[in-house]
Amino acid sequence: MCFFDLCCKKIDNKKIDYSELDAISQQFRIIQNNSNAKLGALQEKYKRPNETTHRSRIIKK
Repeated sequence: MCFFDLCCKKIDNKKIDYSELDAISQQFRIIQNNSNAKLGALQEKYKRPNETTHRSRIIKK
């Protein structure tokens, strides 16, 4: 079941099971942390050369 469906269902029924929502929000935090780690690794792998170094190379030529 989708997180948002679960939230809507719980709110519509006015019976919110906080332990279930906490478990789902914890899963989202884990996914977010994994995504941030992967993004950081990709940014490191494909990072641009330092702009000041690049400009100095152009000036020297």
